[in-house]
Amino acid sequence: MNSDFSIGRLFILLLPLLIQLSPSPAEAGEWLTSVNAALGFKVLDQDQWGPRPTTGEVAIMGSIEKNSWPLALSLDMFYSKTETLIFSGETSFQASDGFGGFTIAPYTHIDLNIRTWEIDLGVKKIWRDFETVRPYLNGGLSLIGAEGEMTQTENIYSNNGTAFGLWAGLGANLVFNESLNIAFEVRRSEAKADMTIGPPVKIGGMHYHFIIGGNW
Repeated sequence: MNSDFSIGRLFILLLPLLIQLSPSPAEAGEWLTSVNAALGFKVLDQDQWGPRPTTGEVAIMGSIEKNSWPLALSLDMFYSKTETLIFSGETSFQASDGFGGFTIAPYTHIDLNIRTWEIDLGVKKIWRDFETVRPYLNGGLSLIGAEGEMTQTENIYSNNGTAFGLWAGLGANLVFNESLNIAFEVRRSEAKADMTIGPPVKIGGMHYHFIIGGNW
């Protein structure tokens, strides 16, 4: 998938699945559906995506469960991006593997861009016995893509990779209203991708998010 693959396109592609899973009005009392937006950041591996492996991240998160189910089904989609401008100085600059591992000559201005997307499918366990703060655990399978782009004067080097992996997280819902969902979550995803340039690279990472949405 190319670098223009956005979280909006992911949502459009997966919208039929969300509609199919949504309950009919007659079944609504037996089901709980949650759709949320999230804002935070993702931290990639420092050695393979340095010198600045932290990217700003947005997400769309959804889940559905029946009253009789012990776990909810979840589908979450993420997009992250960051840009770093550096100057190589008196010595050459060795780009990390995420950018292709190139050696850049001294006294060179370099523009480093990181873009990642992620689709996480899994299950979620929410402890609803608590009234104000309801903790939860979640985890499942990931499909992750990443691109490291390095611009040096007129030369642009782009390094891409996509891989399947695993993810797990924990969070807490703050309950002020049963229809309003406010939460904080920490999640880790793990995947290693074959890149277009250089050796395989870790493209998962730590995710930290503030979440807000609705339940019905």
